[in-house]
Parts: sequence; C-alpha cells; structure tokens
Amino acid sequence: DVPVAIQVPQEGKRGQLSQRTTLTWSQVLSFWDVKTFVLSGDCSTPARTRTIRQFEDCNEFAVLIVSSVGVAGLNLQCAHILIIVVSL
Repeated sequence: DVPVAIQVPQEGKRGQLSQRTTLTWSQVLSFWDVKTFVLSGDCSTPARTRTIRQFEDCNEFAVLIVSSVGVAGLNLQCAHILIIVVSL
C-alpha cells in the first residue's frame, strides 16, 4: 500500500495541526468506510489471483490499490474508473 502524508488536527484545538502523520491509502479510505484491496510486488501469484477475484466479486464501492509492480498483466474490465498515479 502506498503511504500518503497528511496533517492531523490536534485533539480539541480547531485550526491547529499536529505533526505530519503517514498513513497508507487503505487507512485514509477506511475513514469513509471504503473497502480496499491491495496488490503489490510482495503478493504471491495465488494471493494476487484471490485479491483480483475478491475485487471483481465485491458488490459495494471498492478501490483496488496497485503498485507499479503489481500492474503488469492486469486486466480489470470490471473497474469503472482508473486513476494512474506516477511518483517521481
């Protein structure tokens, strides 16, 4: 899962931000109860196949987060929107 840095408001202090916190996209999306699936180069072939099947069969709004390594040979005809983020 790709990390994203965000500023988190301090408890009870409106307008004041605490130190920068690093969360993964899955953690950020979980704040809105969005179901996430993750594919990366660390996934074994059976785990990759299982994750793709779970994403395709999911009946609720879901996001598939894929690293550049995990995208090779990926065919997702079930996806309605594709967002490609390239980091430098």
